[in-house]
Amino acid sequence: EDAAGLVVRLAGAPGPGAGLGDGVPVEDDPLLLHDELEELVLNPTNATLLKLHLACAAAELGLDAAGLHHELQAHGVVLAGVAHPAEGTPAVDNADTMLFSREPYAAALAALIADGSASQPIVTAGRAIVEYSGHESEPQRAFSIRSYTGADFRVINTASGETVEVLDSFDAIMRVYPDAVYLSEGASHIVTRFDALNSCAWITPADVDYYTEAVDHKAARDHAPVARKMMAVGTETVKAGWGPADVTMYVNYIRKRWKATTVVFDKIKVLPPLPPTVYATTVVWFTIPASAIAELEAADINVHEAIHAYEHLCLSLAPLFCTIDRKDIGGTLCDRSLLSAHAPRIMMFDAIPGGIGIAPTLYEALEQLWAAAAK
Repeated sequence: EDAAGLVVRLAGAPGPGAGLGDGVPVEDDPLLLHDELEELVLNPTNATLLKLHLACAAAELGLDAAGLHHELQAHGVVLAGVAHPAEGTPAVDNADTMLFSREPYAAALAALIADGSASQPIVTAGRAIVEYSGHESEPQRAFSIRSYTGADFRVINTASGETVEVLDSFDAIMRVYPDAVYLSEGASHIVTRFDALNSCAWITPADVDYYTEAVDHKAARDHAPVARKMMAVGTETVKAGWGPADVTMYVNYIRKRWKATTVVFDKIKVLPPLPPTVYATTVVWFTIPASAIAELEAADINVHEAIHAYEHLCLSLAPLFCTIDRKDIGGTLCDRSLLSAHAPRIMMFDAIPGGIGIAPTLYEALEQLWAAAAK
């Protein structure tokens, strides 16, 4: 059953037997409860995301810091009243099931304590409990599961002055750029002002028959790779690797499309220019064989456009090999000036600060990805 069918079935009127949609009780629905879980993509070292979600966990149950003496001390937090474990002792009893390794967990706890979002560890019965002490009464309501930075960007109704939505600052540049069509409560609005300094944008109702898209440009700069390898592709050798990278994202233009036909009828340069978004993440890359470039040139095909098209094909196929949304991954090609080099590279990066584990997953699945692209 596809996702749309599942949504329709769950949203339908209850049938006989107090089930949902077609009458199948939820507790007996094998699709929902008995199928195997899809492979999870997780980066347990992403301190940016870890800090946000640990704040929610601390508000719900509190966090156990016992066993993290050495790691916490390195971040300026001292546990008193709890026996110090030997080096290497697991941070929790069920160490085999831990999602997060000791150092990122301790770093996130220390950061929460330092900014006042969490208490100093409270020692009771040999345990060191860190409780939530931030200004939000329910921090889990302050951001969504897809919040990346914890920094708010407010969308304000110009007429009423009321905040109609709070976005994560990381997403704001792609949603509420100047002149964007913004939907609020089913009605179209136009973004009339974008204030990056104060993290807010103002919207005004507008009856329009078009929608807008941000046209972004990304540049990635990778650092020393975590892993790299040489791969045989036919008679050629392809180099590949993955590791940390810095990504800079610009929104330079917006496209306008008619609602009825989706046809683009206008492209507008964003003025004044918006400040770029810069974030650290992880990237997987691979080189393009010299023979492929030679074949393109012999056929009088624009090399840059062809490799760019192949990049987008790989990005579109990536969700087949790790459980992600297409928007969770971005890509870029080396600078045009490097196309004369022996082996230009395609770079695919986690489009989320800190990375969520996409790059190493795709690194291990490159051969399958290329095979799927060849079809």
